[in-house]
Amino acid sequence: MKIEKLQIKYLSTNSHIKDSSTPLIRHQKILPHLSIVQSVKGSYGIKIGNRVTESTGNGGFFIAPANTLQTIDHNLDPKSQTMENRWLFIDMVINGKYRPDFIYDFPTILPRERQSEMNSLFEELFNADDIFDKYSICYQIMKLLLSLGTPKVSIHGKDLQNVISYIIQNYSSPITMEDLANAAHMSQSNLHAIFKKQFAISPISYINHYRITLAAEELLQTDKPIGDIAKSVGIPDQLYFSKLFKKIHGASPREYRNIN
Repeated sequence: MKIEKLQIKYLSTNSHIKDSSTPLIRHQKILPHLSIVQSVKGSYGIKIGNRVTESTGNGGFFIAPANTLQTIDHNLDPKSQTMENRWLFIDMVINGKYRPDFIYDFPTILPRERQSEMNSLFEELFNADDIFDKYSICYQIMKLLLSLGTPKVSIHGKDLQNVISYIIQNYSSPITMEDLANAAHMSQSNLHAIFKKQFAISPISYINHYRITLAAEELLQTDKPIGDIAKSVGIPDQLYFSKLFKKIHGASPREYRNIN
């Protein structure tokens, strides 16, 4: 594909330090943004969808597509007994209509020979105070990333994109398999098989993970009551919400908020 237009629609950066006093649990999440994550100290074990689990190693990067299940293990640096990480969440549109991670496959782990280049860009990004500089650096980061991408080949790509779009637009309301099948223009059984092969998770489980991921962000970024957050992501039963949250994150919503 010839790229003629690029537009960054959203970007967010953050960093975090964990130590041995912080419980390190396996996380599963589905984020609405393309993620580029670095383990500055310590390392990640990362599995994207149905791929094999890979390790970033100390200082390494992993790349996670938007709207795809991530299974993440945090590993402390054995010397300092800490883990320091930083990440960039970014949404970009190519040629006015395509998200890069829906038309390209990216390596889960950034190749070693490109890590120094990405690390330098991250250093500039995290030290930049000016929004113009941040956007300029992010375009350079995406240029590096797109140079590593390979075009996806999927006869059901457009159909699945319609399903994901439907979930993103309607997650706060009840969603049935019939709704998703109509969005994909295929039978429910066919959609279930194709979706699970592509995303390593059933459509209904995907919806639950997506809702819980958004709820987890709300728990950390706001002081809203847990019941209100549950309703806002489409799970009005707070008891079921808490049970589902603990199954996915290994901690209750209240514990998750306190720990983080």
